[in-house]
Amino acid sequence: MAKTEITVQIFEDIQDVKKKLSSLGYDEFEIFTGEDSYFTTLRQDEIKVADYKKLLSSSLIIRSFQTKGHEEKNNYLVFKNKTLNDNGDVVAEEKVSTQIKDVESCKKALTLAGLNNWVNLKQQNSFFKKGEFVITVGTVEELDGSFMEIEEYPLIANLSENQKIEALKNLANTFEFKTGDDYSVKKVYMLFKKINNK
Repeated sequence: MAKTEITVQIFEDIQDVKKKLSSLGYDEFEIFTGEDSYFTTLRQDEIKVADYKKLLSSSLIIRSFQTKGHEEKNNYLVFKNKTLNDNGDVVAEEKVSTQIKDVESCKKALTLAGLNNWVNLKQQNSFFKKGEFVITVGTVEELDGSFMEIEEYPLIANLSENQKIEALKNLANTFEFKTGDDYSVKKVYMLFKKINNK
């Protein structure tokens, strides 16, 4: 089932962001470090001109991550079914995933099947919780600042999509971080654009 979420860029050091959340009574309950490798059915010439929706709807992701305190890696093949509004903002996301054992063999299989690896995103995220609120903050290698993601929580589950977005924005703004104006930041697309503009 798709869940409404927002993602916003924070122009502050991640350690300062985490300290502030802790000072507001949020408990850090998990840290993970991971890499997402995106493979698309689009051809190389199509990738360069494709918009975010077309890239994501044609992509499978090989996700490999490790949680703090655990040596073993978790590996999944993931498809993200994102719902975008008329402005192209992500308003909800449903993830379909299955565990895999061998990342390199999976990458080879996708490549042999004709899929193209268009970006690799490396990130570290920390998960904070206070009551029913779960806040994810983290960094992406090669991107400035840090990022905050907030998914819908039980209290707003029965609201309309637009009402959920407004409630999530209001929650994000209570932290008074130095953020951008975009509450639908697409980290992978931002990284893709930065890499291709070098």
